[in-house]
Amino acid sequence: MNKNLTRALEIIREHDANPIGSLLGKVRSEFGISLHFARQLVSSARAVEGVPPAALANIREQAEAKKMKPGIKVSHGKSQATVRVTRQDTTFVIPDLHIPYHLQAETDAYLRFGYSINPARVVLLGDVIDAMAISRFDKNPARKTTLAGEIDIAKRFLKDLRDRFPLCDIHYCEGNHEDRLRKFLWKRAPELADIRGMSIPDLLGLSDLGIQWHSSSLRVGQLTYTHANRIRRLAGQTARAMSDEWNSSVICGHSHRQGWCPRTTPTGVQDGYEAGCLCDYRRLDYVDNVPNWQIGGATVETFPDGTFTVDFARFVDSGKRRCLVWRGRRVGELASRSQGA
Repeated sequence: MNKNLTRALEIIREHDANPIGSLLGKVRSEFGISLHFARQLVSSARAVEGVPPAALANIREQAEAKKMKPGIKVSHGKSQATVRVTRQDTTFVIPDLHIPYHLQAETDAYLRFGYSINPARVVLLGDVIDAMAISRFDKNPARKTTLAGEIDIAKRFLKDLRDRFPLCDIHYCEGNHEDRLRKFLWKRAPELADIRGMSIPDLLGLSDLGIQWHSSSLRVGQLTYTHANRIRRLAGQTARAMSDEWNSSVICGHSHRQGWCPRTTPTGVQDGYEAGCLCDYRRLDYVDNVPNWQIGGATVETFPDGTFTVDFARFVDSGKRRCLVWRGRRVGELASRSQGA
């Protein structure tokens, strides 16, 4: 076993009971490497048992070499974080889940597909939780869901997401349903609003999972990732409105539709994409009829010059089967649909 993995195992044994964020911090401090390579080193160290010594790479040397020409740089402005990509990579986009009212079988199939494409990053486009208990809309009194219950389910989901994508940067864009907590506190209990830990990122333990929170948006190359703060009637039109607002190509959630609406300007084409959703409308009190929603997500290929291509991944029903289709081929199939879907 090489000396870097040996030292990494020692750190894991000393600090494995600590939150993952603390453990990764120790590894970064010890080896002087980025968060991405700290995750890689920890993952390799944990998997090292039974691996022939000849197959073990000197990860620190690899990391130091890659630090000379980093593939990704993240800088945080006042309202938008920016990721600069210097080699082609893939972003796996997860749109509105509305946990605990998500389509569990479809979500699991979608995450398996995401793992298969080996993305550099995962972007959650907001409304990961529904926060129905503190909604201003009418609620079914027979429903037993609590905000604490939703938070617990969402935390399990995010822990599973980190376990599935241990080496990826994971970004979480705030949605209007996450913002329900702030609105509730400001209106109903302003005295509690500034208590430490009384926020969605803290309640979900995002820092411990190494998940980056964005209250506004994230820009990767020439594409802005955001939830959306407005809604339009037709697919693609919400993203068009957001693209006009940001003066940028945009991929967003919120509408629960999949669509593309480009606009040509004197300086080029600005694209607006809506990524779909993974939630079950039958379980949402505020949906009365069959909505114009599409189940699925998207992937984004980003090139070193910042240009990109977006591919939708969509669940399509074929008889009794439900398949996930991406780039013209079936990449997943459900043994059974989520109940009621």
